[in-house]
Amino acid sequence: MSEYLEKVSGDIFFVRNTDDGRIIALQDSSGRRFNPSITVGSLSERPDAAKFGVGLCQIGSTLYASDGASWAQIAAGTSTVPVTNNPDATPVNVTGTSGVQNIFVNATAGNYVVNLPTAVGNTAKITVKKTDATANTVSVTPLGAETIDGINAATVLANKNDKIILYSDSTGWQSA
Repeated sequence: MSEYLEKVSGDIFFVRNTDDGRIIALQDSSGRRFNPSITVGSLSERPDAAKFGVGLCQIGSTLYASDGASWAQIAAGTSTVPVTNNPDATPVNVTGTSGVQNIFVNATAGNYVVNLPTAVGNTAKITVKKTDATANTVSVTPLGAETIDGINAATVLANKNDKIILYSDSTGWQSA
């Protein structure tokens, strides 16, 4: 199993499975790994970080990460979407206009189309990654006459771990 790190906040990183994007553990900047403690629900305040340990805590709609010493709010709009079904028939429509949008596509069942939202006024960082080794493709398509790197055509992800990271220039999408 291969993995990669995704910075959550401060010195906290998600350790993610490269194949499907799921969170395996939390890791701090020194490389120490922790099984995440997850507390979701009706908390009215964050527990003492030293007693809670490393993990995540949700209060209302706000998510926090703890490194075991202090809490840091995870950026609003951060989302990760693993895509594993409905190839060809149903495109994946990215709707976020701010924050971080991660789309992990397992295309073993067929080709996928990922439709981007409008670039106009959009401040989101959008990452689309193909997670399987099949010959099926993932096509990342701009909206209408908008472009990706100045070209009004889909960007095709054909190989395992191919990815594209996109930022809006307010008229189209630019890859990083």
